[in-house]
Amino acid sequence: MKKEESRVALKHPIDITNKSCIKLSNIEKAIEKVNELFNKIKELNVMEESETKDTYSRLFDGEEITGTFSIEIIYAENLKPHNKNGLSNPYVVIRIPDEDGSNGKNGSTELLKTSIINDTVNPRWDETFQTSIAPTKTLEVCVYNKSSFLSADAIIGKKEIKFNSRWCDHQTHELIVKLEPQGRLLIRITMEGEGEDLQFFFKKSKLRLMRTSNDFIRELVYRI
Repeated sequence: MKKEESRVALKHPIDITNKSCIKLSNIEKAIEKVNELFNKIKELNVMEESETKDTYSRLFDGEEITGTFSIEIIYAENLKPHNKNGLSNPYVVIRIPDEDGSNGKNGSTELLKTSIINDTVNPRWDETFQTSIAPTKTLEVCVYNKSSFLSADAIIGKKEIKFNSRWCDHQTHELIVKLEPQGRLLIRITMEGEGEDLQFFFKKSKLRLMRTSNDFIRELVYRI
């Protein structure tokens, strides 16, 4: 009788342990929990835009901001004329000011520089830049006039803007920068990344768990 039982036992895979079965069960349970959590979050309506902005304000208020941002330079208007024909050859430069002067003579780090639009005081660029911003509280926005080969480019307008914590909510924000001494510039800024898109994260987690479960089952079937 004992010999028959041992023969039957040998027909089953000896390397599939109870621990493996428990792991598979835990994966299936995790998938259920992910679905439950996502449904509860939708019911509580925590993904409203206003609440997301308030959360970021609390997290970053008064702190230096850092990350990868998409900055779009749209247009400027009513710029100060600088050429003899009553127009200018404007281009935009955005920098991070450097208070301790460790970044060179100009004391700042250049983030982007647009193309030059000739003979206008109302230029339109529609140019987008992706840039990594080191920890900072302010950005320096300058509009220059492209001068002749022998003379330095003059500043048409300039403004230092405070880095707003609300820009870190991964939404696109339009900023109207009032330049000094005159003119204004429209830019759009968006923090890159997956952000607070909870639906994205839950779908990603669920798919990863499902792939793990399928791989686990496939391996068990292969061993059997």
